Amino acid sequence: MAKAALRVEEREITVDHPCEFFPTECREGEQRDWTREDDFFRQKEITSLWNFFIAQGRHRAAEKVWIEVLRVSGDWEKQNHGPRVFKGTPYYLWGVTRILGGDLEKGFLLLHLAYQEDKERHPNEEPVRSAAHVFITLTHDATTPPPFVERIEQVEKFLRDRIEEYQKTRGGTLTLDEFRSRFLACTDLQDVVFLFVFSAFRLLKWSTKMDKTLTRNAFASLLQADTLFAFCLVLDKVAETKNSANKGKHPSFAGNLAFLSNRTSLNLHRTVRRKKDVPEVSLASHAFGIAFDETLQSLLDSQYRFCHDPNIRAQPIEEDMMIALGLRNFGAHRIEDQPIIYQNFKEIAQRILNALFFAVENLYP
Repeated sequence: MAKAALRVEEREITVDHPCEFFPTECREGEQRDWTREDDFFRQKEITSLWNFFIAQGRHRAAEKVWIEVLRVSGDWEKQNHGPRVFKGTPYYLWGVTRILGGDLEKGFLLLHLAYQEDKERHPNEEPVRSAAHVFITLTHDATTPPPFVERIEQVEKFLRDRIEEYQKTRGGTLTLDEFRSRFLACTDLQDVVFLFVFSAFRLLKWSTKMDKTLTRNAFASLLQADTLFAFCLVLDKVAETKNSANKGKHPSFAGNLAFLSNRTSLNLHRTVRRKKDVPEVSLASHAFGIAFDETLQSLLDSQYRFCHDPNIRAQPIEEDMMIALGLRNFGAHRIEDQPIIYQNFKEIAQRILNALFFAVENLYP
């Protein structure tokens, strides 16, 4: 049996050569043995070397294992001109490595690449049951490396706590399992789901791993606003996808929130007569543009009043939706110091998540 040598840092291993696993040709209609091809990347010598570095906390060295493995398989492809080797498995494990090492951006890019590889390999399977798909639904199974299980469970618990807060303060009935089945597993929103899970990892990092003395300044408010902005984009897309009025039109976040309000008998879609009828949600957007911090503070303090009837205060979930609108516009258009963001970051994040949970509960049965 042909062999190949791999050297990473001070360790060198010998593995079975790609020619023992990958086909040199594939006739039209012929079924490929995907399990056999994956076996190249899952050879015990390779995974043992990876686990050796992971156990020592040497994530850079562990990353090099997959870089070297991909080099060997890539060299084989170039030399043989056979069917393309699908690399979902090494991309997934490389992504896991980067996340464990604290590099969320590169880790998620690799996990998304792994998911795209798996979709291309199984074009008729919806949803694609792959390690990357299992990950973005915040679950784990036999394919999940043990070092990664703990990280997934941390984010899962963090999200469960946020949903339980939504249940307690907003009277919602959505559970984590329902959120998972209705949204995280939604095949029409997979890129949006990736953004949400990535942002949940970032929010957990902000909430539990960041030294608070580093976050109370103008630069921190911009970075935190960027994380909040991502959740607002997710909420926007969740509502937009169900808003049939958007067909053939350029949708707006305010319009999508008005749609959600109308569907759930709230007040944000109600109009006030100006030169033309203007929805309450658009008036809130205008208020944020004139006085961002004052408008946000009035919503956080439950003092915001509607223009169509000043005697009516916004309901808590309406406040949440308007806070999301204000943070979305701020994140898209402004670079300025807003202490109100870092002073109230945890509450603002929960408020925006409340609006997202509400949208999923009511728009995705």
